[in-house]
Amino acid sequence: MLVVVDMQPQFEASNRVIDPVRKLIHIRRQLREPIVFLEYLGNNGDIEDRTHDELREMVRGYNLAYYRYKVTDDGSNEVKSVIDHHHFETPENILVCGVNRHCCVADTITGLATLYPKTKIKLSMKGSATYSRFTGYWEDDIPSNLVNLKNVRIV
Repeated sequence: MLVVVDMQPQFEASNRVIDPVRKLIHIRRQLREPIVFLEYLGNNGDIEDRTHDELREMVRGYNLAYYRYKVTDDGSNEVKSVIDHHHFETPENILVCGVNRHCCVADTITGLATLYPKTKIKLSMKGSATYSRFTGYWEDDIPSNLVNLKNVRIV
């Protein structure tokens, strides 16, 4: 299973990793794996932008592509809703990519690690990024809250 977090145009970091995410989607689609797109709703409950059009176009007509809105950084419950609703077996592996690595991606991975302690959860470093509007810096390190999770790997 591939989880694509907040790859929406309003997040500057999404433009930086769109090519690696496109490659991940292509591979997972060839493997016939489910792909879950998480889309962040703004503070007012309205979606600002959908997932980048070119990513949405890649899965048009693919019956294992799912979209879920989320209102918090952690989208793990939305991923679980896809797994439960479609009666998927607990995944052996979940690959996570998207933005922003140090908040929504990291919180979603932490939530998935708790919900699925026997699942190997992988963070794609090439397919994720963080840009801080507050500091104006790109953060390319591994989120510290993921380092000690037993079922999480950085790839």
